[in-house]
Amino acid sequence: MAKIKNTKDVDVFTRTLADGGAEFCYLSGRQLLCECVVNGVYGMKWRSSEGQFVPEFHTDPSSVSPSFRIGLMRDKRPFDTSFGWELENSGRLMHMPLEELRGIEAEKDIIYGVRLLNRDAELRVTVYTLLNGGDFIVRWLEIENVSLETAALTEVYPLSGPVWRQDRREETVEGAPFEAAYSHENQWGREGDFRFDLLKEPLAVGSSRGKSGYGRPAVWLHNRCGNETLVVEYAWSGSWQMNITPEYDGDKAVCSIDAGMLPSEELRRIDSSLPENYAIRVLSPGEKAVTPAVHTALLREPFDRIVQLTHEHIRSSVLPKLPSGVRACEIEANHRGYLCDRENDENIRRDIDIAASMGVEMYVFDAGWFGKNERNAWWNNAGDWVPGPWLEKGIKSISKYAHDKRMRFGLWCEIEAAGSASSLKARKPEWIVGRCLDLSIPECEDHCTSEICRIVDDYKIDMFRIDHNNDIGHSMSRVRDEYIENTNWRYYEAFARMMRKVRRRYPALELQNCAGGGGRLDLMTLSLFHNTEFTDWQRRPRTTRIYGGLTMALPPHILLYTFGTETRGISTDADIETQLRAALLGRPILRGIAPSEKQLTSYLKDTIKDKLELYKSFIRPMLENCLMWHHTPFQPVMQPGKPGEETIFEFASPDGSRGLLAVFENSDVPPEKPTVIYPHFIRPNRSYSVTYESTGDRLRFTGQEIMKNGILCRIESGFGSEFILIRSND
Repeated sequence: MAKIKNTKDVDVFTRTLADGGAEFCYLSGRQLLCECVVNGVYGMKWRSSEGQFVPEFHTDPSSVSPSFRIGLMRDKRPFDTSFGWELENSGRLMHMPLEELRGIEAEKDIIYGVRLLNRDAELRVTVYTLLNGGDFIVRWLEIENVSLETAALTEVYPLSGPVWRQDRREETVEGAPFEAAYSHENQWGREGDFRFDLLKEPLAVGSSRGKSGYGRPAVWLHNRCGNETLVVEYAWSGSWQMNITPEYDGDKAVCSIDAGMLPSEELRRIDSSLPENYAIRVLSPGEKAVTPAVHTALLREPFDRIVQLTHEHIRSSVLPKLPSGVRACEIEANHRGYLCDRENDENIRRDIDIAASMGVEMYVFDAGWFGKNERNAWWNNAGDWVPGPWLEKGIKSISKYAHDKRMRFGLWCEIEAAGSASSLKARKPEWIVGRCLDLSIPECEDHCTSEICRIVDDYKIDMFRIDHNNDIGHSMSRVRDEYIENTNWRYYEAFARMMRKVRRRYPALELQNCAGGGGRLDLMTLSLFHNTEFTDWQRRPRTTRIYGGLTMALPPHILLYTFGTETRGISTDADIETQLRAALLGRPILRGIAPSEKQLTSYLKDTIKDKLELYKSFIRPMLENCLMWHHTPFQPVMQPGKPGEETIFEFASPDGSRGLLAVFENSDVPPEKPTVIYPHFIRPNRSYSVTYESTGDRLRFTGQEIMKNGILCRIESGFGSEFILIRSND
């Protein structure tokens, strides 16, 4: 494991340019980003991944491209905002204008604002930059309409422009010098299909679902010539688009990116019936709008180190702190195993008893507890968040029963939905599009907020589990002055306000995210919730690959990993031990242990208990802040496993005292020979105990022996697995 050099320097170097422009050089850790206002453009001059300033004579101010892009309509006509920007003022802020970021220390960290005015466009833009000493620089915009007339925004890219301008250098690499890793799939149950393509031509990726979707708004751009990688995380829960443009002209090569909301032009391409005056935001005179943030890091590091730095950034600057006294990786039981749409008081209490007997720490009542109709149909009953007639004793008594069993209690709610059988749909049809409530309507936002608060108060819950099963696309629009506004931007402003209000009112409440599985895994949503479902697809080997792709960015301890019987056929996908081992790589959820205590076989009971004890004693203590390595990264999610193909993960505590190798066979044909694995966290001056979890065999090696020879792993059966536990003896 390479020595990690940590520096937490932050600074902003400013100077006035000879032609009356201004330069701003932002420093965060090793990151340097130099931008300027010149010739009416605010743009990037250069960026450095290792703290090295670029000589002035290597730069060309005339070639500066805009660092952001804003599409504007005035009087229903397009207006070019690329040029015409002049500096009004700039300076450091002593408050946090973006609530989704946390861990900011006003005395140490820097939030810097550059205020620009475009007199022709009659727009004021403040460019905000957060520097906290880490490798990620966070950027967002505040856009103000300073005209006496309405302004319609048709595109907004807080990040724009070239990443690299260079000689093509054909002697260094064969083929295209740039490549991009991104989510190739954006369908339900196919999350995490994160892998590289060579950039031979322009690439556009995004989501038009009205939510960030099953492909995360994140890319890695890799410069193969210099081995630099730009990590881009767009913290936005709505529809989005990233345009990646390679340009090859003779011996010159340029790679550029735009990252922002899905623009009006693309929405009109998707739906030709949309009018030309269609906008993603309409600003009244004097109105302001704040864009989502873009988190970027330019790194010259191995891919696994990039993963670790991204995990560190998300843990420290994005994820909310857990309530006091709440464990990061609780073991959950969820009722939707044997009781899907068969819920009643007796069955739920029996399920709670089984969970308690296994050492589960939280019991979650998922979809199926609510409704005013006699028929238990959760999809149609959504919106009426009161116990259904089939629960005669109500939810509060079930919550108390779980508490009496020394478990915390969580409750599922799809607060943004109103089903066809709900009284809410009958009362407020004007709030509803399809099945989804329009949170951009203030009264609707207030209703949803008050309903969550009532649920927490009335039912004495410890955890609120949200779900969102709707693809709203561009279906929510309304007339504003002379324009048609897509309300997706306002919808997610309201969504964030709602969840922040809930968190402030209930600081002891744990918040859990789900959106039809991993339909909202962007950093904005993750800033509002403590943990998250990462997919609804529960079957091996696809789930293992999904997990592998998502943990290239997301810390494993926040990901809910399912074991159980909810999904038909899951028991045929792998042996019980393999199914359980997979669930132990995140926050385990047991969805169906047994129909009753009498039907809980000794073998299953002992196996589950053994695995949960392993989780509590060995895996969980290191998982929350672990270092993670992907020995088999970038595996296609939907491609069948080749004979002998494995997925291998490595986890280690930051101090190197313990580590875990998790090995999963992806085909029905195991490797003919043992796999040799070289753990990354091993240090040559230590000695280690190595235990094969399947057999209990224990060996002792020096660190040098492991680094030289590796550790052998043999999986005997198709779709099988192995855990190798490594403990430092020093």
